[in-house]
Amino acid sequence: MKQVRLGSETVVAIGQGTMGIGGYYCRDDSRDAEHLRLLQQGFDLRLTVVDTAEAYGEGHAEELVGQAIAGRRDKLIVLSKFSAEHSRSDQIIAAAEGSLKRLNTDYLDVYQPHWPNPNVPLDETLDALDRLMGEGKVRSVGLSNFQIPAAQQAIGSLFNGNLTCLQSEYSLVERSIESSLLPFCELNGLALVAYSPFQQGTLLKRNARTEPLHSMAEDYGVTPAQLALAWLLRYPNVLVIPKAGREISLRENAEVLALKIP
Repeated sequence: MKQVRLGSETVVAIGQGTMGIGGYYCRDDSRDAEHLRLLQQGFDLRLTVVDTAEAYGEGHAEELVGQAIAGRRDKLIVLSKFSAEHSRSDQIIAAAEGSLKRLNTDYLDVYQPHWPNPNVPLDETLDALDRLMGEGKVRSVGLSNFQIPAAQQAIGSLFNGNLTCLQSEYSLVERSIESSLLPFCELNGLALVAYSPFQQGTLLKRNARTEPLHSMAEDYGVTPAQLALAWLLRYPNVLVIPKAGREISLRENAEVLALKIP
């Protein structure tokens, strides 16, 4: 089974993303039962890392994750993110309390700023995150959509815990992180949390642009989604967080953990 180090933890290399669960940037309750069932089925299939954010569905994604993790919290890894407009110290503390309440948990395994806020000094953001780690509400820190200088600053300024991951878009067609960010993560023992591995689903639609992926998947006897995920996992420190909207997609994702492609 493919695994990756996330700080002091060893976790499965494929998790569950939740953007669009419970709504995108507006709350949507219409598919709650289905989303809850899929999250729980994902956990049963060993996809035990879940990534969410206060912005998804105006917090409703976190509420659904909170329901899904009930009764098995200690067996799961939960990552969440606060929005860029909440990057001031007091705002981060309040955002964390809100996420903990919606998730119905006492702690977050990883807490991250969702995007940089150029109007707030990174020191202030990191100080608040360090305080949350000191209080035991956050076990480790990540940075989502940040670059190497910010990661270096975080590594050197956190005292109550560690920077464990960087989160970035990564797929067969979005490979800009391979030149510097991914090697930096490998060198510093950080996990690279890869989101949008299917480029918002466009890679899974067969057309002239995606034909090589689909043809190669047929040759290997796997689905295009499985090949796209397996390709990302060729690096030992990559943790991928695809969102699955159907049970068949969940099962396909889970199968990649044991998939061997030459």
